[in-house]
Amino acid sequence: IMAAGDAQEFGAGAALIMTSLHTTYADTSGNIGYWHTGLNPERSEGYDPRLPMPGTGEAEWTGRYLPNAQVMNPAKGFVTGWNNKASPDTRNPFGENPNYHSFGRYHRSLWVERTLTGRNDLDLAANKEVMKYLGVAGTWKHNAHNAIGGACKDLLPFMARAVDKAQEKDKPLLKNILAVLASWDGRSAMNAVNDDKFQAGETILLDWLPRVLNVTFADEFEGIENLKVAHNRIFGLFLRCLDGAACTLPVSRNYFDSINTQVEENVEDIFLYTLQETAAHLKKEFNRDDPATWMGPRAKIIFKHNLFGNVAEMWDNNIGTYIQIVELRPEGAVGYSRWPMGQSGNVTPGPDKKPVFDQHFFDMLPLYKGYIYQKMGLD
Repeated sequence: IMAAGDAQEFGAGAALIMTSLHTTYADTSGNIGYWHTGLNPERSEGYDPRLPMPGTGEAEWTGRYLPNAQVMNPAKGFVTGWNNKASPDTRNPFGENPNYHSFGRYHRSLWVERTLTGRNDLDLAANKEVMKYLGVAGTWKHNAHNAIGGACKDLLPFMARAVDKAQEKDKPLLKNILAVLASWDGRSAMNAVNDDKFQAGETILLDWLPRVLNVTFADEFEGIENLKVAHNRIFGLFLRCLDGAACTLPVSRNYFDSINTQVEENVEDIFLYTLQETAAHLKKEFNRDDPATWMGPRAKIIFKHNLFGNVAEMWDNNIGTYIQIVELRPEGAVGYSRWPMGQSGNVTPGPDKKPVFDQHFFDMLPLYKGYIYQKMGLD
């Protein structure tokens, strides 16, 4: 790949890679492309690829491999991804629905797709701003790095129907919560670099989502699934439960109806109960009636050295470990990068036996915290 002179040679090199990788291509003529690499064995006919094989010999691989996804110069003008499946028709555990990205119809990669769609101004400065904007699409410490705030608008209709069933005395606060969520952009904070508080919508979602997942699934999955975080698997299943019969892979039962009660419950019951729990909890925590003021303290990422423990911190972000912006100009490549602080560097014991760090040990930290890029040594 490194010796490729054009897209065809690049694709030929990508075909030799045996592991599954998302590989992007660009050249100085303005072409862009994508190759999904790796060997994807074809399953025996008659077996659902969404399910495990029986393992008893009758469902061996055919010896053939499925073609991998690739594209050159897509009409939308960009290639993007964020650990999602390779293409709309790449099969995954929930079938081949083009709106399914990994384990369901929502995936954090939609943040990048929606942010770039319709833009034609993506120069160096714009790319830097996009990175900063997406840095607060979700959080890391709360393990909500799937950036589920972007799916909040899909949940609002169910919330609204639930609130309609509330007692009149409870409706004003619940409707104010809905108003906050409806106006929220889905990001954890407005400013990735400086904000010290979460947006109110993030605070509400972080409190409510584990509650509704727990009430929905704990009776079936307690001790099997971690319901305190909305990871792709459980959140994908949750959306399938909401989709009902319209889902391409319908669920086997009404998960909103608890197996531990005699009364039949539905989605509105579960949403109302958990929204009332969240309202009561956050109203007490912030000692305020206005949900727009429920802006919880923003979490921090702690840099923990393997030998010396916690040595630095920064505001919680949901962005890559290493970031490169490379522009393919007619005269050649020009690149800029942003790297986090690592583990390496000279550290000596001081007179009090506490570590003394080399003066350059923390040089990368202010750049990483501030979304500041350094020129790469490509020239």
